[in-house]
Amino acid sequence: MLRSHFIDDAGFNAAQSSSNDSWRRLRYEDSYPCPFCRQGQICGLYLMEVFSCNLCDHIFSSNLPQQTLTLETGAGPRAKQWRWYGDRWQPERQSTGKLTMGLQALSIAIILLPTALISISGYMFPPLPTQASIGFPILWAALTGASHLALVLWFWLEYYQISVWVILRVRLQRWRWA
Repeated sequence: MLRSHFIDDAGFNAAQSSSNDSWRRLRYEDSYPCPFCRQGQICGLYLMEVFSCNLCDHIFSSNLPQQTLTLETGAGPRAKQWRWYGDRWQPERQSTGKLTMGLQALSIAIILLPTALISISGYMFPPLPTQASIGFPILWAALTGASHLALVLWFWLEYYQISVWVILRVRLQRWRWA
């Protein structure tokens, strides 16, 4: 049996929409799985041409002829974008989001400089001989390094809006509400 594959003016395969019942076009009247948190449902907001997730509260602008969503409420400088393929979301390729050398150097400096300052001060001004068994300077330097590393990792997760981080945050919110 021959199937006619033709592309309509919006750029969609019309044979796919007629042969597959699960394939459906992106419309404001329907609800879809959230492409960002992957846990909630997005649906169109009344009197607006945007979608909103009922769980992670993100707002997405849409381009219905191209079947794409763009994240409008995000912290990163680049807007995340997804294309709807009738039954799933596919992230759109964007320019590489690698850290520049300056940001890498700044991240390393945020971790190493405070840790080095605490370590040097602990070395230059050691504890009294009666308190030498505590190891306070080493403990304090380790805690400083660990806390600054956690801070830099948290900034990277928020900057790149890593979906795994969002999924963990949403599941934590669900656990608190239950």
